[in-house]
Amino acid sequence: MKLEHYLDALKRQAAEKRAARGLPVTDESRGRLVAAFDRLLGEFPEAGDDPEPQLLERVACVGYTRELVEIGTVEGLRMRVYVLIPTGGGFRNDGASGGRRPARPRLRRARDRRPEAGRERAGGGGRAAQGLRRVAGPARIRRDRAGAGRIRRPQAG
Repeated sequence: MKLEHYLDALKRQAAEKRAARGLPVTDESRGRLVAAFDRLLGEFPEAGDDPEPQLLERVACVGYTRELVEIGTVEGLRMRVYVLIPTGGGFRNDGASGGRRPARPRLRRARDRRPEAGRERAGGGGRAAQGLRRVAGPARIRRDRAGAGRIRRPQAG
């Protein structure tokens, strides 16, 4: 979901709540809200830096190849992710046209399905068979579960 869509949804929800409570909307209150959002969101770089991917490991698995890659995120931070590439040509069926499209790596967010976890994380997690089922189709990028997806600063020196 893009940030603009998320913010638009929040605006609609807030407008509905204001209407239900009978709260007036003024330019002053709107300005305070926009300033608060700007302060809370912080600054985003205009253009993303090159992620400078580094291949750390490549493992051939049944039906796919798993690569452990370290990428740059923001301000010199690095993160390990798994790139899961299906074998067999790297194509997937396109249900709409019935044709075949090339598989392209993409980052996918999934909700952690454990009851005690109320946060989102990148990747599919779960049992091995469940993970294999999710690999079929386009290439996927998953965070490094062994490293818990921790963001690391580069070593000095």
